[in-house]
Amino acid sequence: MFTTLETERLLIRRFRDDDLADLVALRSDPTVARYMTYATFDEVAASSGRPTG
Repeated sequence: MFTTLETERLLIRRFRDDDLADLVALRSDPTVARYMTYATFDEVAASSGRPTG
């Protein structure tokens, strides 16, 4: 069971299908990714030899 936590400025809940576009945008932003421990989608594609963009 997962409990939702909500305050005035924060909402913690399970991911929903309609979160996908926002998650892709966040993970694709190099400015955000430089502070995170994951690579951007373009970096992953480049390291795998697949075309980016």
